[in-house]
Amino acid sequence: MKKVMIITCTCILLGIFILIMNSGGLLKQSFMDGDDVETLLQNLNEDIVEGDWKKGQEDIEKLKDAWDMVSKRVQFSVERNNLMGIKLSIARLKGSIRGKNKEQCLIGYEELISYWNNLEK
Repeated sequence: MKKVMIITCTCILLGIFILIMNSGGLLKQSFMDGDDVETLLQNLNEDIVEGDWKKGQEDIEKLKDAWDMVSKRVQFSVERNNLMGIKLSIARLKGSIRGKNKEQCLIGYEELISYWNNLEK
């Protein structure tokens, strides 16, 4: 009986760990108002294309705060390189917006989108 309990507990724990490791796609979705990264990315793209730098600075700050919330949820189910890549892309994009450089903003935006879309892979 004791051996069966040990095997059962081990299997349950392994199942839980596998679920956590494969839940990146689900956990990156928005659960609250302040963590909707996809909507903020779309707003930021519109700001860049229109050249609305003041609104772009506000949106990049909101995006940074939203990413801080999401990164805590997905940190165990995605690769650390992807987490750091998104963080660095946000910082690079923030600098490009402050410099009002549309070309660099578009490059940074596409890099950020690439990281975001490949987050759970």
